[in-house]
Amino acid sequence: MSGWLLKQLVPTDENPISRDVKDVVAMNLNVDWKKFAYGIMSDQDIERIDLDNRTVYEKCFEMLNKWTESNPYEITNAILKLKLNEMQRRDILMDIADKVPSFGRVKFPDEPTRSYEEPRQPQQPQQPQQPQQPARQENLYERDGGNKEFYVTDLSLRDTDELATKLDVTYGAGISNWKNVAHELIGRDSELFYQIKDLDLHYYGGGNPALEFFKQLAMKEPDVTIRQFQSICKEFQRMDMSLYIDQKLSNNLDGFVRDLQSQHKERLASYMNLNIPGVYDWEMFADEYGFNRQQINLMRAALKEGGSFSPTKKLVELLQQSRPLTTLDEIKRACAKLGRNDVVLVLNKAIEKKKQRMT
Repeated sequence: MSGWLLKQLVPTDENPISRDVKDVVAMNLNVDWKKFAYGIMSDQDIERIDLDNRTVYEKCFEMLNKWTESNPYEITNAILKLKLNEMQRRDILMDIADKVPSFGRVKFPDEPTRSYEEPRQPQQPQQPQQPQQPARQENLYERDGGNKEFYVTDLSLRDTDELATKLDVTYGAGISNWKNVAHELIGRDSELFYQIKDLDLHYYGGGNPALEFFKQLAMKEPDVTIRQFQSICKEFQRMDMSLYIDQKLSNNLDGFVRDLQSQHKERLASYMNLNIPGVYDWEMFADEYGFNRQQINLMRAALKEGGSFSPTKKLVELLQQSRPLTTLDEIKRACAKLGRNDVVLVLNKAIEKKKQRMT
């Protein structure tokens, strides 16, 4: 059981797994990398990684990259901690905590009580204070040449259509598409993470049956409050879910689960969809609320089918609504960083057309 570990999870455990953390894991996992990979990727992928890389470190690092890239919005520090604990590789968890302090140190149940000191950072010499520059007033026009700053809201339907022809296509390993650009733009904005994930599910198919559980629960038990649901989370030792409720829903604990906003349902559903031995998942919650096996099987089958819409167009709409001040230069930099200079050319073309219309 991993209940004791779930109780120790903190908000930073929702962060994506950083390159530094992957490096420590790859240095320590050694021949156990295949054991780690089984269950999270296909045998064909494991064999390809084994053949394409020479050293064990390279094999392990590519395996970790492929795993995290498959779903960067859900594969977080918390999932890595649970996975390493399941493999009984406490040594790696301790080494990560030593080398990447932000990862957090895990206190094991059978570990003797002792106090830990975080490694001290070398003190930097104090730099002479620079004179403070006067705050720059926001201006749509730069001084050098009077060039207008263009935003994502300036993209026309035709511009968006051209971007979609470039970014919707999945070319294969090593070539970034719309989802990589989205991840680059939104950084660690966890709320947008889950909206991007939903676009991915609709486009490629698949889904989360835990969302169907919430839908059925609203019909079967419409009077279940958030407070009552949180008590079940605590009973099941799902402190990750309880922590999220405390952070995001503490002002509405007496509200009904059926009235939860979609973003909160999606986040809780993602937590409930974990497939880790010893961790209570959505099926256990469904059983707790009296759903029979046939009803649970129907929930499991209620997955989204692949759609025909353009995820790039939906991404642009999402940015226009949630991040309207995202500049086209920011999007260009993200695409250039990902090696998609063909998309940069499309954006340059769109900007030039808008400049010509202004003259």
